[in-house]
Formats: sequence, structure tokens, C-alpha cells
Amino acid sequence: MLKIGITGGIATGKSTIAHKLRTLGYVVLDSDQVSHDLTAPGGQALPEIVRQFGFDMVDEQHGLNRAKLGALVFNDQTKLEQLNQIMHPLINQALTKQLSALDQSGQRLVFVEIPLLFETDNFIKMDQVLMVTVENKQTQLERLMKRNHLSKTEAEQRIAAQMPLEIKEACSDYVLTNDKDEYVNEQLDHVLMKIRDSLA
Repeated sequence: MLKIGITGGIATGKSTIAHKLRTLGYVVLDSDQVSHDLTAPGGQALPEIVRQFGFDMVDEQHGLNRAKLGALVFNDQTKLEQLNQIMHPLINQALTKQLSALDQSGQRLVFVEIPLLFETDNFIKMDQVLMVTVENKQTQLERLMKRNHLSKTEAEQRIAAQMPLEIKEACSDYVLTNDKDEYVNEQLDHVLMKIRDSLA
């Protein structure tokens, strides 16, 4: 089974590409969804997060207060690493289980959306990597501010906490530039053709 990781910078449009792939009938696993499940009420990661960061990180519904924890860890690299040490092994474990089931079912190709694929060694090794980037960094900044309701400074801090886009691009097998929808569709068609040819 060919495993292709979808990665990129924050707010470059990884989920948009994943949605397009699902619409086309491809199987796409989502590490962010796994993360949400792990931090939902009763989630496996919550007890350790509470132990390390305090009970005020839990919201009124007894799930993770993502906004509060995000504001804390993206201002402190040490705390971000603490959080990653809790979350990444659990996410990896869940994805490994899902991939094993797909492999046993005879699935030949699966995409896995992993935003921090290059930032951590804990994730499953992908056979190939599809990188989603932007040419205009202002596009990334504006998308993040709008999507997460952040100030310019807060958005810049979150972007700075990740590996630079240029380094990720250099490590990837395929690169999609996602500034404008009409251009990225054409690029995606070209990448999928190459992938299908490799499976033939």
C-alpha cells in the first residue's frame, strides 16, 4: 500500500487539498481529526494534558480548551514540545491502527494529512510526501488570522513556530502552490496522474 503524507505550513490549505482528494474518491486520513478525538471529553490525551498544564485547559464541556492551550504553547517552545510529546505518540498509534486496517482490506493508496510530518520523528514513515505551500507569505498570514481569529502578532508567532516552508518543499516529492484555487486544481491533477502511473 502506497502511503502519501500531505503536509505544509499552517494555513497553506492542506485541508482544502485533502477535501478535494476525498471528493475524487481517494482515502484520506486526518491526524488533526485524530488529535481532536484524543482531546474530546473522555479523550485519551486529556488526563496527561491536565496533569502537565492544569485543569483550566479543560472547557465547560470537559474537552480541551484549544484556544487557551494554543495561546500558551505557541508563546513557549518548551511547553509546545511538552504538548507534542503527549500528543504525537498517541496520534501515531491511532493512525498506525487505521493504516493497518486499510492495508489488510486491500487498499492500494492512502493519503495521510500530517501538518507536522517533518517536525517530528514520531509519525509513521510515508512512502512519498505531498507538500502544500503558498508563494505569497501574506496569503498564509491573512488566512490564519481570519480562520483562527488571531491578531497579526499571534499569527506570526504560530507561523514562526513551524519549520520554514522552503525546507519542507525541498524534502517533498510533490509541491502544490495553493494561492489560487484554479491553479492548484491543475497542479493536483498533474500530481495524481504521476501517482496513478506509479501504481500501474
